[in-house]
Amino acid sequence: GIFIISPFDKGGRLYAPSNLAREIMLPDLEPMEYGSLWLWDKGAHTIVCGAARPSDLDQPVLAAIRSSTDKAKEDLAVVSRRIKERKEQVFGKDWAETWYVGLPNYSQSEQRGFQIGNIV
Repeated sequence: GIFIISPFDKGGRLYAPSNLAREIMLPDLEPMEYGSLWLWDKGAHTIVCGAARPSDLDQPVLAAIRSSTDKAKEDLAVVSRRIKERKEQVFGKDWAETWYVGLPNYSQSEQRGFQIGNIV
């Protein structure tokens, strides 16, 4: 399985999202809820998140409860589409679809370093 450490921090500070992130994701999903659903949809099985206070776990717990519902899948698709559209609007469709071309790939590296394309 796939074990993800600190995705809400390293994945864009979703615990303190920018106004733009909130604008794109709300009212369908809170940013941490979106992050959780997106990771599980991509195959992650465990998300580890630190909490300074119990309420820091509210959004990931709500996402876990909702994760198997059709509504969660629909909301994830809606927000993902909005993110894709915004990326294409800002960077252009060509770049948005090919940004990863040329990044080193773990399986092609003699040093067997790390998967840059997956980290970016």
